[in-house]
Amino acid sequence: MKRSKVLLLTIAAAMVTLGLSGISYAFHDGGVASCDSCHTMHNASGTTGVMAGRAAQTGYTYKGSAAQFQGNAFLLQGTDQSSTCLNCHAVAENPGGSYHIMSPDAAANGYATHFTPGGDFGWLLVTPVSATASYDKSRRGHNINAADWGLGSAAPYPITLQTAPGGTYPQANLHCSSCHDPHGTFRHTSGDPTNTTDIASSVFTSGFTGGATSSTAASGSYGVKVSGSAVGVYRLLAGVGYQPLSLNGAAPSFSHNSPIAIAPSTYDIVASTFGIASNASATSEVVVQYGSGMSEWCANCHGPINGGMTTLIHPASSTDGSAKLSNVTTGSNSIATNYNAYVYSGNLTGTNLYTPLVPVEIGALTALTASSKNGTAPVVSGSSNVQCLSCHRAHASAWQNMTKFDAADELTTISSNYAGVDNPTGPPRGAVYNMSQYKYAMEGRPASVFAVNQRILCNKCHAKD
Repeated sequence: MKRSKVLLLTIAAAMVTLGLSGISYAFHDGGVASCDSCHTMHNASGTTGVMAGRAAQTGYTYKGSAAQFQGNAFLLQGTDQSSTCLNCHAVAENPGGSYHIMSPDAAANGYATHFTPGGDFGWLLVTPVSATASYDKSRRGHNINAADWGLGSAAPYPITLQTAPGGTYPQANLHCSSCHDPHGTFRHTSGDPTNTTDIASSVFTSGFTGGATSSTAASGSYGVKVSGSAVGVYRLLAGVGYQPLSLNGAAPSFSHNSPIAIAPSTYDIVASTFGIASNASATSEVVVQYGSGMSEWCANCHGPINGGMTTLIHPASSTDGSAKLSNVTTGSNSIATNYNAYVYSGNLTGTNLYTPLVPVEIGALTALTASSKNGTAPVVSGSSNVQCLSCHRAHASAWQNMTKFDAADELTTISSNYAGVDNPTGPPRGAVYNMSQYKYAMEGRPASVFAVNQRILCNKCHAKD
């Protein structure tokens, strides 16, 4: 049994890298995966418990039940839902693959090493070099409960937010499965991952008929259309009606559907640039093309945060028009003009300079073919709009409030070095990381890709620097 699990994971990894029949596949394939990779009916593997067997395979010590015939809730292989997910998605290695979203050695290293677009949960465990006793680690990410990995209620620090800001979702029930449907029941029934009107679920949608034409043939995360069948939704993000069984009615079920987006099949790489030309090869940047609906989807738990201009908060909707980049910001320049021209502080001479550090939604997306460059940068126009992920990471970041960059301080670089506590010119107000940690926080980008004295990246849109 142990040998078969190793083979299964090896095949899954190969599928992510190579793809089958021209389609980018992953372990979940946009739908339900191998049941016994997450669940165990009897917690028995040869002469040991499943967790003991997995520890022998990987060298890690898991806290899930190691004894045969003594299992966990929901027949999971980990102590809880998120721990089970992290059995595959948490790996201590440098970037170079995909699907790894936690560095379990982050606390020991002092930084997290995975640069996937959603961010690395390992930052929740990192202690900055100059942190005070009051420094709040828990404000750097979604505090999922993963007891086997020291996250959530098992973390060695207090969780300051017990419910979702702007909502009622309880932190005590927060898991990976709070956002992602691990069984992949939501799908684009037409087989087109860019179609916003055909998302349905075999479980949560009343009247869904299923059938051969609606079974899931591939992941919907990579933009490849499959004629005559269905594809999964972006990143298995759940849609209308979803409510995990473990939530037990403690918060409302989802009222907004899964967002539309396209990701490259390899998305854990060291970044080496800041602005890249529109439609250029994105080999040095991980470019997710966001289409629509991301902020609305976040509103399933964070509703009031996503209001329009009239509520006097930053707009981030793709439906009410308030967040369009055509809105005037500085003199006669629109936000779209600033965004495309902004090279770095003091330099507005660029053309079509997109950056995944400040990604925007571009509206309609075109389904990709097997030969398409699904990591190319999109064209940003006035009809593009701000979304939650323009500023925040979905999982975690190095910074307070899960931002993609340090929004609490004025400067990102000082005299051509990152604004760390060991900056030779002197650290800025509130600096907590050293320059090495800061570089990891910026996904490996060298400080030289920014201005000599770079202001924070709110200026990518607002150009006040």
